[in-house]
Amino acid sequence: MKFNLFFDCSWGSSHNGAALMLGNSSYHENIYLNNSVLTLKATRNNSQINGRIFDYLSGTNYGKELIEVNSQYPNYLICVSWLTYTTWPPKVDMLEFKGSTLNNFNIYINQTVPTYSDQINITSPND
Repeated sequence: MKFNLFFDCSWGSSHNGAALMLGNSSYHENIYLNNSVLTLKATRNNSQINGRIFDYLSGTNYGKELIEVNSQYPNYLICVSWLTYTTWPPKVDMLEFKGSTLNNFNIYINQTVPTYSDQINITSPND
C-alpha cells in the first residue's frame, strides 16, 4: 500500500488544543513514510510554542482516499483515527485515548451530543 503525504488538515494545527500537529513537505519529525508505512509520532511537550503550551507534539494526515482494513494487514499501531463522511458530522471515533487505557468510542450524527458513546478499557494489544 502506498501513501501520499498531505500535511494540511481541515481543522488546523491544534484541533482540540491538546496537541500541536507538526509536519510539512520538509519537516518530518512527527509524520513520515518509511517503506510505504505511514507513521504519526506523538511526543510529550513541556515548552511554549507561539505563546501556548501543548501537552503533545504530533502529526496529522488528511486522507484523500479510503483505507481498507483487512486481514492482509492485521496489525496496526494507531494513535487516533476518525471515520467521517465528506463533512463533519457524522463521524466515528474508533480509537481515541486521552492519557489512559480507556478507549473513547463515539458515534456522532449531529454536533450536539454523541448518538452512541462508550469507554472500553484496553490494557494490551490483545484486548
